[in-house]
Order: sequence, then structure tokens, then C-alpha cells
Amino acid sequence: MRLVADSATDYAFITTDPEGCITSWSKGAERIFGYSASEAIGRDGDIIFTPEDRARSAFRLEMDQARTEGRANDDRWHLHADGKQIFCSGIATPRTNSAARTSPRRQPVPACKGSRAAGSCSRMTRRNSWGRSPNC
Repeated sequence: MRLVADSATDYAFITTDPEGCITSWSKGAERIFGYSASEAIGRDGDIIFTPEDRARSAFRLEMDQARTEGRANDDRWHLHADGKQIFCSGIATPRTNSAARTSPRRQPVPACKGSRAAGSCSRMTRRNSWGRSPNC
């Protein structure tokens, strides 16, 4: 599966642990968001969200929606590593393992752990080539 994700460079495949810390970062995520895997893994998944979306906890709300409804779709401005905003479409889905069901989000912890526990999320994002606001 890793080979498929890394060959799809028009798509960013990102996984997080239950606390929202990034556990994997595809080649497409590197190309779209500008962070290398070594820069992104272990950081909070909200690094790709704008300051306004961070202030309203958009990333956490999206993770919660994915866990309760099975997926969360979004079309919004995201943040590139260079600080520029890019418009992307994204889908977040919960990841489960066979031993446990998806758990609700726990409170964020100061140090990120690279676990693949139940309650983790996967996100697939595609940068929209037209680069316009959803309000246009």
C-alpha cells in the first residue's frame, strides 16, 4: 500500500495517531505541503491547517467527524510549509485494527507518539489546480 500512496504524487496520504500526531507522510504530501516526511512525522496534523482553522480546532473536529460518521470531507484553504495558502479537497477516514474498534479522540498530549492504535485517522488530500476560493 505504501508503494501505491507514494506513486500518487497528486495526492497527499497522511496518517495520524489518536492524538492527531502524524505517523506517516507520503511523497504526494511532501510535494503538496512542502514538508519532508522527516519534518512532518511526529508533528501535530494541524500543521497543514491555516491559523484561523487551528483557532477553531478544525483538524480535531474533522478527526471527530471521521470517527463518528465514518468520514469527513473538506474543501478548504490549507497551509504550505512556506506559509502560502493552497486550496485543497480532503477526505479523512478512521483507521481501525482487527483487535479494537475505533476509539474516541483523547485529549492531545504534549509529546507525539508514533503509535498505530485504534482511533487513528487517515487523510487523503488533493490540491485543486484551479486555486480559487470556495466562495468564488
